[in-house]
Amino acid sequence: MEVGELGYFSVSLKCEHPAADKKEIRSPSIRFQNVNLRLGSKFRSRFDTMELERKASPYASRSSLSEEERKERLMRHLDKHGCITRADYEAMTGLAKHQAVANLNRCLSDGVVRKYGSGKTVVYLTR
Repeated sequence: MEVGELGYFSVSLKCEHPAADKKEIRSPSIRFQNVNLRLGSKFRSRFDTMELERKASPYASRSSLSEEERKERLMRHLDKHGCITRADYEAMTGLAKHQAVANLNRCLSDGVVRKYGSGKTVVYLTR
């Protein structure tokens, strides 16, 4: 299927049972395998002039700080600003989202911080 300048999409199928003859193939043994995209030449030519950059993965930690250093930075930030969000803590420490949440929850259970709000509006405050 052609989609404008983007290119051509095609579907690949897989037969569950090996068949020596086309007549042996039955619809129940056919399974969807993949969707393939072959980029169109006009679309591909646009990439030649684009500058691409790698975006950091939200799942990989870029932090070289120890837990004690992270806690110290957190406390300095809280002393200065009074509260912090998970996203700000991520940026400050270089932790991935799930690691930042785990770290903040550990601080919460240790009594270092308290939590205000719920869902996306959570902020962490000094005790």
